[in-house]
Amino acid sequence: MPLLWPPASPTPPGADRVGGAEMDEDDSWWRPLLLVLVVVAAVSGFQWMRSGERRALEALSEPERRERYLQTRRDAEAFCVRRELRTQCRAKLELLLLFPECDEACQAFVARRRAWRP
Repeated sequence: MPLLWPPASPTPPGADRVGGAEMDEDDSWWRPLLLVLVVVAAVSGFQWMRSGERRALEALSEPERRERYLQTRRDAEAFCVRRELRTQCRAKLELLLLFPECDEACQAFVARRRAWRP
């Protein structure tokens, strides 16, 4: 029984074999294009996933979102005074910035807490 691999006649350098027909290097324009499309899709997907929390907040009713904002602000104030809660503090600060209710005073609070090192 003859071996199927490797092929009996190797592909010459600089050419591809597709369906028995040889392609020269000028026909391989689609490879860089495919790479660019894959990178764009990956970056877009990553950005879309990161914006999920913002979309969830925007879907809440205004009173419910306001209550969540106030609770998140209280949590941030409580978490950001203890060293062992630093990770939770950072998460609450990042979440605060996503709320439309986070005004200049809120943003100043976040900036102060980000700079603070317990």
